[in-house]
Amino acid sequence: MISTSNPISSFVSLIAVSISVSPSSKATICPEFLSTFAISVSAAACSGKKTEQPTAENSEASAEVKEEIETTQTSLKGENKGAWSDLLKPGILIAVIAGSAIAILGQFMGVNAVLYYGPKIFSDAGFDNPMFSTVLVGVVNMVTTILAVFIIDKVGRKQLIYWGVSGMILCLLAIGTYFAWGAQLGLGNGFMLTFFLAYVFCCAISISAIVFVLLSEMYPNSVRGRAMSIAGFALWIGTYLIGQLTPILLGWSQAGTFFIFAACCIPYMLIMWKVIPETTGKTLEEIEEYWNNRK
Repeated sequence: MISTSNPISSFVSLIAVSISVSPSSKATICPEFLSTFAISVSAAACSGKKTEQPTAENSEASAEVKEEIETTQTSLKGENKGAWSDLLKPGILIAVIAGSAIAILGQFMGVNAVLYYGPKIFSDAGFDNPMFSTVLVGVVNMVTTILAVFIIDKVGRKQLIYWGVSGMILCLLAIGTYFAWGAQLGLGNGFMLTFFLAYVFCCAISISAIVFVLLSEMYPNSVRGRAMSIAGFALWIGTYLIGQLTPILLGWSQAGTFFIFAACCIPYMLIMWKVIPETTGKTLEEIEEYWNNRK
């Protein structure tokens, strides 16, 4: 991603770089034109004046834009030059393994299990109208996802993960407690529904909203396509497995199922904390340098 420290400069730089690396664009034969155009437009926007060439008043902004264009163009030139063997480089291999791990672990934290088997879970919990409760789950999921779109850049990817997954753990433990000792503790359906909806909220505002954003940002340009394909494959393997295993787990122990989901949140949090970089506000080059420095 382009750095978001200067939105106008970043936007203009993105347009210029996108055109310059397009094989069908005639602008590829005249990169000097693109740089001059980007610098002029950005400088004019920053100074609030109409101008065709950078002046002393906006030379600093022009230099910043020019440097950002040059570094991003250099980085993007290597995007199609990577090979599968590059995935085995020490730092890159860590990125691939970590990305695949969070992709598959995210499925074993219960996100799709509660969406696939919500009616059965509510029915087993003694709800008179399990489909209505399932509709509430869908509404919370949709509204929270929209909310996440507006706050993901303000709060940061990893901060949302930390808060969201922490909330998921508490909710999953509460749901497991309901199934295990709800009768003895006098816990009603309202207790179960409250924590179930809270779990969906925490999940939708964190891992569900962030996983593909994070996977698209965390890999270096030279291996991004290949690394994302592996992480995506791992994610759908996890989706298939959880779809097949959830009925078996629920038949074995309803409380145990949710306790297992809560336990799977812990390695997810550790990987995010120790391995995955924060990508909010970082350039592609900074993220690539992070992985190259990990051995």
